[in-house]
Amino acid sequence: MRKTISIILLAWVTVLGAQETEIDPASTIQVDVNVVNVPVSVTDSDGRFLVDLSKDDFKIWENGQRVQIRYLTHSTDTENMPPLRVGFLVDQSNTGRLYYKTYKESIGDLAFQLIPEGGRDRGFLMGYHTEVDLLVKMTNDAYFISEKLESIKHGGGSAMLDAIYDACTKQLASEEYMGPGEPRKVIVIIGDGHDNASRRTLDEVLYVAQRHQVTVHALSTV
Repeated sequence: MRKTISIILLAWVTVLGAQETEIDPASTIQVDVNVVNVPVSVTDSDGRFLVDLSKDDFKIWENGQRVQIRYLTHSTDTENMPPLRVGFLVDQSNTGRLYYKTYKESIGDLAFQLIPEGGRDRGFLMGYHTEVDLLVKMTNDAYFISEKLESIKHGGGSAMLDAIYDACTKQLASEEYMGPGEPRKVIVIIGDGHDNASRRTLDEVLYVAQRHQVTVHALSTV
């Protein structure tokens, strides 16, 4: 029994969808065609990733109608994969200090893995406490992220939802949709999951994450 989950690391499916405009039946029919990227991963019943799938293994419907899958790119096909944009969101609240030493090095290691030297992938670092701070702007050099992790200070409350909102709208929003070349957008949150200082609601955060096609991963420090 196979199952699917919506994370971004395994495959990248691009589908062709059509949207009809309401017009006079006597006039010419006009159709707007959009290419939409759909990030997916597939596991078997034991949770093992399946990486040898083809387009024929997938079926996608929109509003009850099946749509064409134009492209399928695997995570192992790095030359054809869209570039990665990844944001690391680190808990800087008072409670965050209790765990920071144990996961600080792991964040740096992950940054070097996801933003390899000389590649097309880029990332940034944000910290959240009572406010949200951009600690390292978008860069293709993971060293800047790793170096900044050494000097992070903790204190105050936790505005986790505000941090996700800002990451989606200020760092990962595209000025213009790039079709199949649209970057893969990922946020990695490193914290305990508590939020007591955000102005944004969960519904607002979910909306902007979906609007800008951002996948959110959470790594618990508890």
